[in-house]
Amino acid sequence: MRNIGSSGTLMTKAGVDLVLSRNSHSEIIDTNNVLYYFEGYHDGPHVWVDGQMRVLESAAEDPVFFLHHCFVDYVWELFRMRQQDRGISPENDYPNVGGLHAPNRRMAGFDRLSNVQGYLNHWTDTFYTYLESPTCGTTEPSCYSPFLTCDITRERCVTIEGEVLVAAAFESSFDQFGPACCFSCCSNHYSTC
Repeated sequence: MRNIGSSGTLMTKAGVDLVLSRNSHSEIIDTNNVLYYFEGYHDGPHVWVDGQMRVLESAAEDPVFFLHHCFVDYVWELFRMRQQDRGISPENDYPNVGGLHAPNRRMAGFDRLSNVQGYLNHWTDTFYTYLESPTCGTTEPSCYSPFLTCDITRERCVTIEGEVLVAAAFESSFDQFGPACCFSCCSNHYSTC
């Protein structure tokens, strides 16, 4: 059972910016400096969502887990890209740690790979990339999405909430697929409803 928001914290832009301000992986895994400790920012939403997400053994059974970890991976890739922009090779920046995270230890579940091989650019060069997060401001107040709106005071795109979001999703589906999709039956995708 969930008790959403009773404890824990969600990731904030300020927290992500602090992580991205560092240069090396060892700086964002230092448990003695909580301002930059990426794992701490990762852990907060697990506790905040609660229920299965809070327990290590069952967290991956919660659909929110995958949304959360996609965002964690996105921030991780932003960090790696900033390293490259600063002339630092992420592939050669594996922290000096031991135990389960020792560089040459085999990855759990991927025993053909060592931990340090997880830092190779090969993975993002070959399998996936991320689009940049949408931005907005006073000169460009659009986020170009039916699901986002520009918060001009903070100069960032934010999720549209409540009935406005439902209406935007309805309108977007209608525009893209026609009226059948708006009633959970997409005639463009199914031969019969």
